[in-house]
Amino acid sequence: MALFPLLLLFPLFLCSSAALSHLSQLGNSPPRQSSIFERVKAPLCHPIDISLCRDIPYNRTILPNPFIDGLDPQSLQAQTEHFKPLIRTKCSPHILFFVCSVFVPMCPAQLPQAVTSCRSVCEEVRHDCIKIFHEFDFPWPAVLNCSRFPASPELCMRPEPTTPEQKPFHSLAPANRKARVPECPQDLVDLDPADPAAKCAFRCEKSTMFRKDLKEKARVWLMMCAFLNVCIASFAVFSFCIDRRRFAFSERSVCFLALCSLLSSLPHLLRSLFGFDAIACVQLPSGPKFLLLDGPNSAGAFSGISPLPSLCFFSFLLHFYFSLAASMWWLMLTFTWYLSAARKWAEEAIGRHSVQLHLLAWTVPAILAAFVLWTDRIDASELSGLCSVGNADQSALLWLWTVPRSSSALLGLYLILSGFSAMCKERNHFRKRGTDTSKLEKFMFKMGVFALLFVFPSLIASACDLHQLSVLIQWLPHTVGCKSRGGAFSGECVRPEQPPGQLQLLGATMELTAGMASGLWMLSPKTLNSWKRALPCGRTADKGTERRKDETGMRMAEMERERRGTDRSGASGGGAGREFALSRLSSPPHHPNIPTHSSPHRPLLLPADLPPLPPPPPTAVPSSTVTNGGFSYRWYPTMSHNEMREEGF
Repeated sequence: MALFPLLLLFPLFLCSSAALSHLSQLGNSPPRQSSIFERVKAPLCHPIDISLCRDIPYNRTILPNPFIDGLDPQSLQAQTEHFKPLIRTKCSPHILFFVCSVFVPMCPAQLPQAVTSCRSVCEEVRHDCIKIFHEFDFPWPAVLNCSRFPASPELCMRPEPTTPEQKPFHSLAPANRKARVPECPQDLVDLDPADPAAKCAFRCEKSTMFRKDLKEKARVWLMMCAFLNVCIASFAVFSFCIDRRRFAFSERSVCFLALCSLLSSLPHLLRSLFGFDAIACVQLPSGPKFLLLDGPNSAGAFSGISPLPSLCFFSFLLHFYFSLAASMWWLMLTFTWYLSAARKWAEEAIGRHSVQLHLLAWTVPAILAAFVLWTDRIDASELSGLCSVGNADQSALLWLWTVPRSSSALLGLYLILSGFSAMCKERNHFRKRGTDTSKLEKFMFKMGVFALLFVFPSLIASACDLHQLSVLIQWLPHTVGCKSRGGAFSGECVRPEQPPGQLQLLGATMELTAGMASGLWMLSPKTLNSWKRALPCGRTADKGTERRKDETGMRMAEMERERRGTDRSGASGGGAGREFALSRLSSPPHHPNIPTHSSPHRPLLLPADLPPLPPPPPTAVPSSTVTNGGFSYRWYPTMSHNEMREEGF
């Protein structure tokens, strides 16, 4: 029993000996690591000594930062300096709070641990400021990746709500610029640095409103569509030139419409041939090229700038003038159709007013083009590279481009529908009388298809122009007019998201369909026959056909003379024989090339080598009777074989 207390004290002795041995070696060993309990009791919260984050709602942080690996206190100041330009843009009302919560998270005194921003705060700041990084082709920083931040219900911070304010323009300009001097953003060109209200122009080498790949796709696509339109419209124009007599004035409007569509497509081919800069850009004396604004006015904003490029002027003239002229000729076509179908005007009556129609169709676009030149409203498109109107001017896009084209399309549609209504009533009247209406229905179908192919693309193009107008309302005050709002550092120039360029590309494509519709109108068997006669090989074949028909006519005339001689000898001068001969002369024998019916619009043709007829009286009309030597003749105006073929004989 006496040994039992000794056995209990033996482990205590061993522990004491080990502790004394450890204390004796403490001076020669490295410092020991503190336990987890000692670390909790240690003071981990430190005052924030970074100048950038002194105005945030808290003033103590935790070191080292558990959210950023390898970040020591010495490099903390340098890391936050990189975000000063971003914070200065004020792209988000919570940008300062968010950045500071990343580099100096809050350390509550009651619970010393790192507390940073919530994930929702990160996503809000990223949504507001991502445009800046996209503008300069920078990725969103990995240290600000929103997936790294805690989400509710985890412990995190949210800033106090602030009143919404307009975000300033996002420019990463150096911090030492004077905010009181209005300046253009770095990706734009200041046309006049001395003028605080001067405009800022788009750089030609930058992709401001549209992505670079989209602009390249638009160039290739529009070039292909323009080339196809030029080919089809050229076919329609040449078809009219080789056989002008076949087209009355109503159909001639289609030919002039095709000519205007052909010429308005040429700027797209010029842009592919000479390049974007040669047409749409003007160069400053210092070197940078900018997209043309305000025509010669922007080109001569201050001395030393090159004048308006001649290719830009021709691009404007071809595209703007002839596009409006095509709309006017569509209106002339529908107006003459309405006069013919609803008001029962004859083609001759419409043709007598052709001068007035030409004057109206060519003068109205000329007046609008002269007004554009007088007011210096020529500008260039960043997407297509063409000089026209309304690419950087809201009022010009609406009143000088969209309204004239859409109003002419809608007014023409109304005239077309009115004419169709009258034609349908006329067709029903013909059907009740038993008259064949197949040709009338064929013409109505042809006119309806042409109207659909013109009006539908025109309305789509007008809708795309209205969308472009809404884009300009959002973009121009914060880009082109940034200096007039106080400059890039005034906090008044925010740039919205890049617009969808596909809609503007669709509108430009729809403008190139008028020539295609005109080509389909001209495509008919009569047009192909006209081309056959116009071509050398076609003329040779046509001459052979005419020679064979002349030989057939001579044989028929010889047979007629033989029958006439037999009739005279059998009658021996009696009245019966003479009446029979007169009857044969009055009704020529049937032949495929000689019609046997009488019509004032389809004159008959007698064989060329019959005995000569007496000259017709001065007041003779088709089918008038002429008496000579006791015989009665009927006078018919002769027609050539080509004219007979055109009339359907």
